[in-house]
Amino acid sequence: MKDPERPGKRKKGVHDRHRERLRQKYMTARDSLADHELLELFLFSLIPRQNTNPTAHALLERFGSLDAVLEADFYALLEVEGVGKKTAFALSQLSYLFRRSEEAKLGRKNAPLDTLDKLGRYFVAKYRGAAEEIVYLLLLDARACPIDCRKLSEGLADCSEIGCAEIVRFAQTRRATRVVLAHNHPGGSADPSNSDMAATRYIRRVIAPLGITLEEHILVAGESYYPILHEEEKKNLFC
Repeated sequence: MKDPERPGKRKKGVHDRHRERLRQKYMTARDSLADHELLELFLFSLIPRQNTNPTAHALLERFGSLDAVLEADFYALLEVEGVGKKTAFALSQLSYLFRRSEEAKLGRKNAPLDTLDKLGRYFVAKYRGAAEEIVYLLLLDARACPIDCRKLSEGLADCSEIGCAEIVRFAQTRRATRVVLAHNHPGGSADPSNSDMAATRYIRRVIAPLGITLEEHILVAGESYYPILHEEEKKNLFC
């Protein structure tokens, strides 16, 4: 089978002028570029000497949006006509690179996560691209700066199965007295279940006598987040 990323014979310059025009447009008016044009530009270095416009359109048609393309699985990308292993691998890397970059900016150890918005954006970035439910525990110092963030579990049905012993052990090992719990609902909504709220109540109650404060429990779904403690305390559910 022909590799879509291996160029065939062609006359020199067939697509060169188009590529140069698109590069110039990016340099002078990048905000005017359509999503398919941005994808084309990215594909230039991966699929040399070929027209990448059809591939860019095929990717957007298959996944529905630029954001969805960048979060697509390697094997799902391979199903798109014109996409070979090299391109699929490069595209599948992007969301992880963006997530790590955003995490680094929001989670620098000298930068406090002292608002709900900062905490929410930190975990939205951390969960971006996650296909399974993951529970994280974030440790904060007295200034709300990150000490460490550990994955407590992956693939559990809900966070009620998380044991307090591991939370306490991790916090005490790093000498943290403030912690933030987080979990996600992949493909779902950012609405907490009854078990989410029950687990939050239980964990906060158990670890408090040990000198550890549960500052918040963040629930993430896609680009949305729900601070369980903050929202439910407003309803007097945790009084």
